[in-house]
Formats: sequence, C-alpha cells, structure tokens
Amino acid sequence: MAPEYHRGQISTKLDAFAFGLVILEALTGYPVIFTAPVSGKPDLMALFEEDLAGSPDQLAAHLDKRASWHQHRERVSVLHDVAERCLESRRHKRPEVSDLIPELEEVRRGAEAAPLSAAAGPCRECAVCLQGDAEISGWVMMRPCGHVCVCRECAAGLVECPKCRRAVVECISAYLN
Repeated sequence: MAPEYHRGQISTKLDAFAFGLVILEALTGYPVIFTAPVSGKPDLMALFEEDLAGSPDQLAAHLDKRASWHQHRERVSVLHDVAERCLESRRHKRPEVSDLIPELEEVRRGAEAAPLSAAAGPCRECAVCLQGDAEISGWVMMRPCGHVCVCRECAAGLVECPKCRRAVVECISAYLN
C-alpha cells in the first residue's frame, strides 16, 4: 500500500501507487510479496526501491523470462518510468492513473507493431536464456504441448513449458530450417 494509506489519507493517488506495483508484477513476473526473498529483498517494493529505481537497465536482470520483453526493450524503459512515477512516496508528486493513458496507449501501439518487424527476421530466441539461433546447439519440442521455444540446454531443467505453463512430459529434438 501507498505510504499515506497507513496514515488514513485516502485519494485516487492510492490507485496510481497500486498500478505501479502491477506494472512491476507484469514486467518481472514476481508477486508483490515474495514467498522467498529475491536478491535478499522481502517484497517487490523493496526490490524496486533498492535495486531497480532510477535505471531501467537494472530491471533487465529481473524481467520475466516467460514473456518476450527482450523484443520490447524501449517499451520496458517507458513502463519502468511509469512505474517509478506511480511508486513515488510523496502523494502530491504521484500522477493520476488517467494522466498515464497517452503513454500506455503509445506502449500498446508499439507492442502491436513489434510482431510485424520481428517476423521479418528468421532468428528465434530461447524463451529461457534468450540466446538466438547462432548461439545455441539446438531446439527441442516439449510434449504434450508441442511448443518449440527453448534450447536443448535450457530444456534439461524444465518441468513446465515457459509459453503455456503445461507440465513437460518429454522433450524431443526439433530441427528447424
């Protein structure tokens, strides 16, 4: 919760604070309160305040590997900036959620356009280690879902598909042209 909530100060700025945490959850895949410490931090807010605030580059190490954030680096930077403004501890400096709509619409438009440019190149990336075709030794297809989204090395430790989260029964070598 926003700092002012504990003092009984209620306003729409509470929503902006919560929205900042939702953005961080979406980017990192971490819950707001950790069941086990991440980088020695007990929760997402502590991780942000101590490690991620001020630099979108530091966020890169914590991006959710199950998402395709690597294709959206500039949008990650914009979302980091929005989250940082939303998580401002001083209520009067925090934006209203409605004021963020133009920025969020721009992020949406960019994300919708990205698959068109990404589809132009033949290079695929492993959903776990993010290495491309040139850097990996081979691909595997996970069964029963059939997804081919991880390299042979990363597949060895998977219990569920990073794309659909179904349990992996077996991995079969896949030969892609």
